[in-house]
Amino acid sequence: MSIQQTEDRKFDVVKYILLICTGGAIFLLPYMRVLYYDEMLSFLGITPLELGQVLAIYGISSTCGTFFSGILADKYPHKWLLVFSLAATGLGGLYFLTKPSYHGFLILYIFWGLSITFTYNSAYYKSVRYTGSASQQGKLFGSINGGRKLLAWLVALAGTGLFALYVSESRIEAFKNTVLFYSIIYLVIAVLVAIFWKKEEPVADDDKWKVSDFLAVLKHPATWLLGFTIYGVYSINRCMDMVTPYMTNVLEMEPATSAFLNGVRFYAFPFIAGMLIGYLMDKFTNKIRVIQVVTIIGSLTLFGLIFLPTQGSFWHIVFFSLVGVSVITIWGTYATAFSLLETANIPKKITGSIIGVAISIGYLPDISVNYLNNY
Repeated sequence: MSIQQTEDRKFDVVKYILLICTGGAIFLLPYMRVLYYDEMLSFLGITPLELGQVLAIYGISSTCGTFFSGILADKYPHKWLLVFSLAATGLGGLYFLTKPSYHGFLILYIFWGLSITFTYNSAYYKSVRYTGSASQQGKLFGSINGGRKLLAWLVALAGTGLFALYVSESRIEAFKNTVLFYSIIYLVIAVLVAIFWKKEEPVADDDKWKVSDFLAVLKHPATWLLGFTIYGVYSINRCMDMVTPYMTNVLEMEPATSAFLNGVRFYAFPFIAGMLIGYLMDKFTNKIRVIQVVTIIGSLTLFGLIFLPTQGSFWHIVFFSLVGVSVITIWGTYATAFSLLETANIPKKITGSIIGVAISIGYLPDISVNYLNNY
């Protein structure tokens, strides 16, 4: 397929930077359990089972929010959708500091599931598309999604540094200070978007989203191509979550070594992936073929890990090198998949709706694959 550039769009460097900032911040609070699992349970006085129940319902609310997020992205200015998402999520962090009851915590996570999806997901990805020209789509999606992972890593490092500063006094107080730090980050970025995001052009009557357009979204092949492409590569991404316990329990690496390497896997490799695969998506005309090739390479590399010996530092190096190849190829496909919107000449007025439906399909592994991983 060849790209038909339907309009001249200049690269907006301010929007580019703001999108990296919003993307790097938006998941910090809902996913702080990854770094502060024990502290969260102790602070709230809940059990792992109760946390699991909350996260399951959070998954449902975020899936529903994502599905309908496209309608908002096609109807309303992205600037204010992003500002609302950031400010609302940050204020939720301040509420969290009040030590809510189990039911209050449940309501908070339902709220977060909506605030980071319903008013955010489609507006974010649609904004990325229109930050630059048709010929820059791979690099735009790749570098912005890679950049947000890098920024999230830097903020997380700052958060862990703050935690370490206060942990000798009290782990709970150190945790609360970290939550407060994250909440302030959200609010600061919301203000920056409100001030510096350029005013968006009014939408012509013919380009305004109508209820009848949703049928066109469901009938469009790109909706399902993107949805199941993301579902496939996101499934593999979720399988990669098990690299951490595999390295400590099977390869018998030291916990500190494993933690460092998995930080590289989770943050640094995706940054490389976004830049590299984004370049390839713009380099070659047949973008579908690029996705096919890199996904096959990543899948075969991941499958090949099970045949490696588990003892010896040499094989540990080989293992992590192959993990790097798999993460870079698979995550790179995930990060740049929406560059196909331009290839398929998706009309602007239904771009957000297609993104919303596609992501809601693509994120279903959060339910199924996470369960299978732990089983």
